[in-house]
Amino acid sequence: MIRAPLDCYRGVWTQGIINMALTLRQLLYRNYRGLFIPNSSSNTMFLLKAAASKFRGIASKPTVTPSSSPLQAPLSQASVVANPPGVVPFDESINIARIRDEDGDHFQCDEEPFMLGVPYAPGYMPIQFGTILVGEKAQYKVLRKLGWGTTSSVWLAQRVESSDESFVAIKVLTCSGSAAIFQEFNYELVAFASMDLDTKDHPGKAFCVRNVETFATDSEHGGHLCIVTEPYAVFLPLTRELPVKGFVRSPFAKTVIKQVLLALDFFHSLGFVHTDIKADNLLIPLSGHHKDIAAWLKDYPSSTYPPRNEPALWPVPIVTSKTEPIPPLGLTSPEGLVVHLADYGSSIPVFNITPGMCAMPTILRAPEIILEHTWGKPVDVWAVGCLTLELLTGQPIFNIDRTDDLSFTDVHLARIAELAGPFPPQFLEACKRRADFFGSAGDLLRPHSLPLQSSITDRLASTGLCGEELAGASDFILRALTIDPSKRPSASDLLADKWLQSGGFEQPPA
Repeated sequence: MIRAPLDCYRGVWTQGIINMALTLRQLLYRNYRGLFIPNSSSNTMFLLKAAASKFRGIASKPTVTPSSSPLQAPLSQASVVANPPGVVPFDESINIARIRDEDGDHFQCDEEPFMLGVPYAPGYMPIQFGTILVGEKAQYKVLRKLGWGTTSSVWLAQRVESSDESFVAIKVLTCSGSAAIFQEFNYELVAFASMDLDTKDHPGKAFCVRNVETFATDSEHGGHLCIVTEPYAVFLPLTRELPVKGFVRSPFAKTVIKQVLLALDFFHSLGFVHTDIKADNLLIPLSGHHKDIAAWLKDYPSSTYPPRNEPALWPVPIVTSKTEPIPPLGLTSPEGLVVHLADYGSSIPVFNITPGMCAMPTILRAPEIILEHTWGKPVDVWAVGCLTLELLTGQPIFNIDRTDDLSFTDVHLARIAELAGPFPPQFLEACKRRADFFGSAGDLLRPHSLPLQSSITDRLASTGLCGEELAGASDFILRALTIDPSKRPSASDLLADKWLQSGGFEQPPA
C-alpha cells in the first residue's frame, strides 16, 4: 500500500501539500500497482534500452536539439579528441530512448517516450502545445517544451482566465517520478516546503528556485505531480559562448560561484544535501521579462518533430514537441548575471543518508561516495570545485575513459589523484571499498597508462590567468577538492576565500 508521508520530515508538510498528496494518491493508485506487475494482456512487450540507465534506459541528461534558437553554440572543436583503439570515453550527455519489441525491432523516440506508461517506461505525461493544466491557483496553457530528463518534462506555460497572463515553467513529473515522492525516495517537495517555512533572513534564499504552486493531474498513464516555478533561461549555453580567456572568465566565474555558494549555504542550513550541483542546474530568472518572452515566442515559434505512425505504440500519429529553451532575455552582458540554483529532485535530508547510498553525476562524484565513506554536505562543495574549473576553462574537470583492463571508476580515482593529490591514509581506512581499488600502501591497484591530465594550475594558465589571480584560483579549486571530506571547507568557508572576494562583477540585485 502506498502512503503519503504526512507525518514525516519534522512538520514541514503544509496543509496545501497534504491536500495535494491525498489527491495524487487516488490518481496514482492504479499506476503504483502496475509499477512492478507488467500488464499481461499486452500484445507486445516493449522495453526501453540505453546506456547509463536509471529507469529502463533514460540517461541523466537530454540531448537538446532546438531548431531555431540562436543560442545553441556547439562545443569547442578543441574539446573533441580522438581516442586510441580500445579506449571508450565516458559520456553522460546523451539521452536516447529506444523501444524494442520481442522480435528485436526497435523504435527510437525523438525525445521522451510519452507514448508508453508504467511498467514499460517512466510514464511521461503526453503533452501537446495548447494543453491546459489546472492548478489550485491558476490554469496554465502549455506553449513550449523547455526540456526533459530522467523523471520529468519541463514546459513553458501562460496563466489563463485571469488578469495576470504571465508566464511560468511547469515541471511535470513522470508517473514513476511522482510515485517516488510518495514512496519517500524523492525529497523535492520537502525541500520546497522547507524553504517556504524557513524564517531566517539568509541571503542565499534569493538565489534558489522557489515553488509557485504544486498540483496533481492525470493522464492515460496515471497520476503526475506538476511543480510550478517562475520562468527561467538556461545557463549552460552562456558558458560556451564566452571566449576561453582568463581575464574574461575569471570575474564571470567569481560572480556565479558566489551566488551558488550563497544558495548552497542556505540549502545546507535547512539540513539538505543537493547532490547535483552543475552548470545544467543553474538557471537565469526571467520573471521580469514577460513581454520579452511573448516577443521571443513570436519570433521563434515552438515546433515539433514530423508525425510518426506506430499503431502498436500509440493509436494516433506520434507528434513529439522539440526541446527549445528560452535564452537569457534582457541580459546584455555577463555583468548583470543572476543565477538560481535549481532541481532539488536529487536532494536528500542529511538524516536520510544511509551507508553505501550512491548519488551525484558520475563524473562529478565525490571520492567519499565512490569509496563508500560517510558522506554529507561536503559532496556539494566538491561539485563546486568541479564547477569552478569548468567555468574558468570551458572544459569539464575530468576526462574519464574505460579500457579493456580498467573500469571508469579505476580511471576516475586515478584522475582525482592526479589533480587533487594522493588519497590520505586516514581517509582510505574509513572507506568500505578501499580494498577494491587500493593496495595496502595506499597506491592504486590498477594504475592507468593513459595520457596524464594537466594540473589545475597548468589548465588555468592556458586561459591566460597569471600571477596572484592564477595562484588564487588554483588554491580555491584545490580547497574545494580536498579529498578528505572532514577537512574540506564548507560553503560558508569558501565564501570568505580571498580569491573569490577579489574582483568579480558587482553583485546584482536578486
